[in-house]
Amino acid sequence: EPAYYDGDIVFVQHLDGESVSPGEIGIFVLNGEGYIKRLGHGVLESLNPAYDPIPIHNYDDLQCQGRVLGKV
Repeated sequence: EPAYYDGDIVFVQHLDGESVSPGEIGIFVLNGEGYIKRLGHGVLESLNPAYDPIPIHNYDDLQCQGRVLGKV
């Protein structure tokens, strides 16, 4: 089961110019696409086992918008 579904309202801690630490869940924009994922080492990890990790390459544009604290 995924932890977050389309339409869920999540609580996000804004990180001013920082990123989450590996193992934490964040809001990410990777090459223009938005995701709620766990930051791994060189990958964005899905909380739903049905989805493979997304590799992060040096040429990718990755931005962390904040740390996910929970959902309503």
